[in-house]
Amino acid sequence: MPLQFALALFALADLSSALRIGFENPKHAVRAEWTRLVPMIVAGTALGVTLLVNLPRAAGMLALGVFVVSYALYSLFRHESARVVASGWAWLAGLAGGITSTLFGAGGPPYAIYLSQRGLSKEQFRATMGFATLTSISLRVTAFLLTGLLLEPKV
Repeated sequence: MPLQFALALFALADLSSALRIGFENPKHAVRAEWTRLVPMIVAGTALGVTLLVNLPRAAGMLALGVFVVSYALYSLFRHESARVVASGWAWLAGLAGGITSTLFGAGGPPYAIYLSQRGLSKEQFRATMGFATLTSISLRVTAFLLTGLLLEPKV
């Protein structure tokens, strides 16, 4: 199954889940964290969809493999740092999340890594993560509409 087809179909299913989770408990969301992420989520989504429609299939699959292996390796190590990272890391997290969301349907890990290091309570983390994910998926669906990926009859 072509990656572009699978990602377009998955984006629609993903959006319905994101709507529920994104609005689950909005009063706990940390608006400042979300607004720091959004500009680079937009940029990452634009870059990711450009790569998706222009990369040869083999290159896209190789990039997906590198992403999965990299995140698997990251997950193997403990990350119990009590240190709070600077808010400037939101730019990298937003860009990486936008790209990986659009290219692979998995933008959450960069957002989760960043937000988990910002000293948020569990409720703040969940609500802010929900908003970041909803934003990312909404932008992905919009990008897929604009590029015609969601307009394919098979999708």
